[in-house]
Amino acid sequence: MTGEISIRWAEPADYPLALRIWQKVYGADIFPEERMTPLAFHRFVIGLVSGVPGFAAIVCDYPTFWRGNVVPCAGIGAVATLPEFRGGGVGQQMMDGVVGLCQEAGYEISSLYGFREPFYRKSGYEACGWRWQIKCPVDQLPKVGGDLVVREIDPANVREIDDCYREFARRFNGSCERTDAHWNRRLGKKPPQIYAVGDPIEGYLWCNPHGFWNELEIGEMAWTSARGYENLLGLIRTLAINKGKVSWCEPPESGFARMYLDGLVEMSRHRPSMFAVLDPGALLERLDVDFGKFSFEFEGTTIGMGPGVGISQHQLVQALMGSPSLSEMVRWGEVKGDSGALAYLELILSPMAVCCMEFF
Repeated sequence: MTGEISIRWAEPADYPLALRIWQKVYGADIFPEERMTPLAFHRFVIGLVSGVPGFAAIVCDYPTFWRGNVVPCAGIGAVATLPEFRGGGVGQQMMDGVVGLCQEAGYEISSLYGFREPFYRKSGYEACGWRWQIKCPVDQLPKVGGDLVVREIDPANVREIDDCYREFARRFNGSCERTDAHWNRRLGKKPPQIYAVGDPIEGYLWCNPHGFWNELEIGEMAWTSARGYENLLGLIRTLAINKGKVSWCEPPESGFARMYLDGLVEMSRHRPSMFAVLDPGALLERLDVDFGKFSFEFEGTTIGMGPGVGISQHQLVQALMGSPSLSEMVRWGEVKGDSGALAYLELILSPMAVCCMEFF
């Protein structure tokens, strides 16, 4: 079924309509009645087909670390199209509409986790960044650390670990500069046990270490020094003394992969992230670039006033985020253009790891 399509920011009167769509698509257990009210950093989007509600999504306000800056980022989640409106391109048009709303709202980038990357690629998103998920038998954990003091942090005082988190997250692109509302959402309804190592804090992790001989799942860990990382591994070994296996996530530049890789330890890419660039000019201005040294096309507009570079919208996303890097794409002949312009952009857009630590 297709018809006239419209999309808008939801008003309070639309919230029950959006909830019904999410319950039909995801189930009432995932979207209970209490989720009908947006969180402090959420905005709902509602889409209509011939006046009938058929699409809903959540836009999360995630100010995001990017190349030493914090930029406005729209995290897109809970994308849902009712079954009766699928198959005719309605969902794709709705997703394009969400991107348009975010551009109009002043967001410079957008992020999401794609259930199918090809679907979101059509709306300008491209894969860049992931987390390593590590699953390690307890007896294979490295015997390291133990020289830093360990203390438990009350979840009510989660801001005590904020400096550690910020220093960690600034080392790559794509993670959120968290407010109190972001921290509360990240910890969840049943806050975990949080442990920090060092004074001042050089690393932290959280988990729910209950049960015997089950898998210990580390919800999040971050560190600011090699010593902090080793002490976290030592702490994990202590917490897992009555477990069979431990799982946790690390950014692409994984300390475990560099130093402790073991054939008995499972490492896999976990929830690859996708990003879209909504305002490349604004992003480049943040880097104080010389726009006279290059130019490229973006959505029918010329960015820059210098020699030309042939780069697609998807390649631009990866180049700006840093993974895969512009240098890599140039080296493989995928991005071409004036050699001077390319050299300048490669210098400005150096390779960087990309990792989103939010779950949405």
